[in-house]
Parts: sequence; structure tokens; C-alpha cells
Amino acid sequence: MRAVKELPLRYTATSKFELRKDRKLAVLVNVLGFALIISFNLIFLTYFGVVHIDKTITFPSFITICVTFIIGSILMVITHEIIHGMFFYAYTQTMPRFGLSLLYASAAAPDWYIPRGQYLAISMAPFFVMTAAGLLLIQFLSGYWGLMLTIFTAINAGSSAGDIWVTRWVLQHSPQAYVNDRGESMILYDIPE
Repeated sequence: MRAVKELPLRYTATSKFELRKDRKLAVLVNVLGFALIISFNLIFLTYFGVVHIDKTITFPSFITICVTFIIGSILMVITHEIIHGMFFYAYTQTMPRFGLSLLYASAAAPDWYIPRGQYLAISMAPFFVMTAAGLLLIQFLSGYWGLMLTIFTAINAGSSAGDIWVTRWVLQHSPQAYVNDRGESMILYDIPE
């Protein structure tokens, strides 16, 4: 199966995922994300401590730490969405659409119906790519900047709660399903039984 602009015959919309209209789900996903950020920080900071057990950390000024968090957060969100976008492009050969709201940032391919397997790769790519890259780089970067990389790797992993929730939702449907990602919502299409 490949991404298509027109659904094959017999496919109909069977499920919809829309955080903007389901505030309860949006809050749940954000609470899950916060819990995951804490959990991943505990795990990754332990890893950082083991890798750099014999090194000390000298902290810069409070202003530098604040600026690091602001710039790091912006770069992390941009990188996360660019990775989604690269995978959308790989499967559709068209530029994705990017969006930003108070609750989430998004990359989307609203004109495309993407097979379930490809969509699962799109959904989870930033989690796996950024976590693997971060954990690899942590081995070589110690001190304050290594610590910041560790924290941002954990924040990205935890902030992937929405992607994890979407993946869970998509996995509940048949392998022949297609997903139409509009950014603010995803519609799943399948052949009715």
C-alpha cells in the first residue's frame, strides 16, 4: 500500500481523533505527557550520571539557563515537527503543512490518505529519532550542555505523548486502514466489515 490522494473503493471514515474538540482527551494527553517527561528525566538523568560519573558540572548564570531553556524548547519543537514532516514527504513526495496552537504543534498532509503502517512510522519517528540521537550524543557531551541535552531528550520523549496516543488509536484498526492527517484532526478510513 502507498499514500494516495483518492481513497480506493469501499473505504469509509470509521474513526476520528480530534484533540481540539475533545478537551477532556487533550487534558489527559497533556497530563500523560507531563508524567512521561518526569519519568524520562529520571531515567535519562540516571543514564547521564552513570556515563559521566567522574565529571562535575559548572552551571552558568540564571539568565543563561533561562535562555537555554527557551531556545532549546523552540528548537526541540521545530526539530520534532520537521522529522514528522520529513516522513510525510518521504511517503507523499509533497511538502507537509505545519501548524502551531497552545496545546500542540503539528505537521500534516491534509490532501493524502496514508496507509496505517506508514502513518505509524510518521507518528513515532520523532520519538525514536530524537531519543536515539540524544542518548548517543549524551555519551560525548558532558557538563552543563550534556545535562541540558539529557533534559531536552527527556522532554521530547515525554512530549511525544500525543504521538503515542495517536499510535495507540491507529493500532486499534486494521492493517489495511488509511489515515488522513489534517493537523488538528486525523480521520481513519477502513473497509466496513
